[in-house]
Amino acid sequence: MILIKQVDQPDEKTSITLKVMHSLPAWFSPPEDIEKKSITHRDYPFFAAYDGIEPIGFITLKIHSKYSADIFSLGILEQYHRQGIGRELLHAAEQYCMDNGYFYLTVKTLDASAEYEPYERTRAFYQKMGFIPLEVFTTFWNEENPCLFLVKRLDRESANNKYSSSFWQALDKLFSESKIIIDRPKGSRHPKYTNLIYPVDYGYLENTSSMDGGGIDLWRGTGGDFVDSIICTVDLMKRDSEIKILIGCNEDEKQLVLETHNNSEYMKGILIRRELND
Repeated sequence: MILIKQVDQPDEKTSITLKVMHSLPAWFSPPEDIEKKSITHRDYPFFAAYDGIEPIGFITLKIHSKYSADIFSLGILEQYHRQGIGRELLHAAEQYCMDNGYFYLTVKTLDASAEYEPYERTRAFYQKMGFIPLEVFTTFWNEENPCLFLVKRLDRESANNKYSSSFWQALDKLFSESKIIIDRPKGSRHPKYTNLIYPVDYGYLENTSSMDGGGIDLWRGTGGDFVDSIICTVDLMKRDSEIKILIGCNEDEKQLVLETHNNSEYMKGILIRRELND
């Protein structure tokens, strides 16, 4: 399970910086610059992502003024890319900024005119997260590395993102501490409504509770054991509402599950996807 926490110990900040940055030569170089940043980070607000007890990524902030802060560095071990960890780190940094009264968060990255593929992903990430490109400084670093300056205003939407992240983290914790019971495998029929054939494995989390008194229901797909979305349902016959957790469901499986929860006038459901791409 991935956890995000603020790091206060200077030595730990340095250690994490060196581990992550040295593993990402496509983004961070030369080595002497990494060493320098590992010292600079000791005095900056610093948040790290951990897989268990192992640090796998970090974000650090430079405070510009009483109104704004800058993402000074952000790095995640490459094997953990595209798992939503950058998003979680950014949300932690945004919450810190809002808690301390900063209205704007800025970041500098390599401009597209440099035509360097790793930073195409970096720019796409920041723009997806709501950053707006303002200006290109061609000599801020040097002419071979033009600097793109982006900014994001921190507002209620950013705060909502924080609560969204907390929801998925809480659901991850519940899932990781529970056993999956599949009592209605794919292709089986509903015990009462025999015309309903389960298109995906269906079951529940053992030792949890839901509206009907049983465990929290889940659909398990073929993509692995991780929470990727939920379905919120309303049952007009039972006069209740529940959530169903989707575990490792690909897009086709998601649609089959959604159709299953909308195949009668008495049952309706909506799908809420977890955004995993960073």
